[in-house]
Amino acid sequence: MEDRMSKGLEEWRSEGLEEWRNGGAEEQRSRGAEEQRSRGAEEQRSRGAEEQRSRGAEEQRSRGAEEQRSRGAEEQRSRGAEEQRSRGAEEQRSRGAEEQRSRGAEEQRSRGAEEQRSRGAEEQRSRGAEEQRRGGEEE
Repeated sequence: MEDRMSKGLEEWRSEGLEEWRNGGAEEQRSRGAEEQRSRGAEEQRSRGAEEQRSRGAEEQRSRGAEEQRSRGAEEQRSRGAEEQRSRGAEEQRSRGAEEQRSRGAEEQRSRGAEEQRSRGAEEQRSRGAEEQRRGGEEE
């Protein structure tokens, strides 16, 4: 009898131990799977955030470069227009000065020719009057 009880107790202990071991292993597996999922989700979030930052920085650089090019082109156009105006004004002044000199020279020549004609006519009249007097004296 005692032997049977002892055997029963032993069996009961053995089954309990087995269940305990199985339960522990199951818990272990369950906890491992949970940690795995949790770690995976964390890595996913972390990777997502990193990609977001990286993409944001890339877009920032790209936008900055585009603005730089755009601003450069605008400055180029503006500078070109300014040079065009400046060159136009310079040519205008230069042409004006040239016309002024040319007109001055023309007026000078014209005035000189007029004075020449006037002086010639005056001399002609004077010579004619002189000859007239001389002719009158001789008669």
